[in-house]
Amino acid sequence: MYDLTKVYSGVRSADGSPVIVKVSGRKLRVRLDLFNHSPDGFEWGYGGSGPAQLALAILVDALDDDERAVKLHQEFKWSVVGRFPHEGWKITAEQVLTAVRQIDKKRSEKKSNAEILNTEVRKVSQKGAGDQGD
Repeated sequence: MYDLTKVYSGVRSADGSPVIVKVSGRKLRVRLDLFNHSPDGFEWGYGGSGPAQLALAILVDALDDDERAVKLHQEFKWSVVGRFPHEGWKITAEQVLTAVRQIDKKRSEKKSNAEILNTEVRKVSQKGAGDQGD
């Protein structure tokens, strides 16, 4: 299962550039092998390539599921990493998993709404096709 004791953190140097991102004291792997958004490394606090790379790395580590992390990382970037304060941040594995559950719920709701809409469109199309013979 998941290790809920993990804590992810990011800090900046005096000049404001990101220094290091850690997970429970060890350096977090960038994971360019899965998706190469930012060969220059991690960033946070906006919606660019560095934050996308960080979102992917956090999710891979927290979920221990590369494929799922790749699928979810852009939404995680916008909902979590893009909102991290510029100065630095900390997030627990439990908070990461809560965010993932919220993303999954939104995806499920979107899918349900799309299915409802598609059903209604089919009904209208079928009704319209039946009226053409009149």
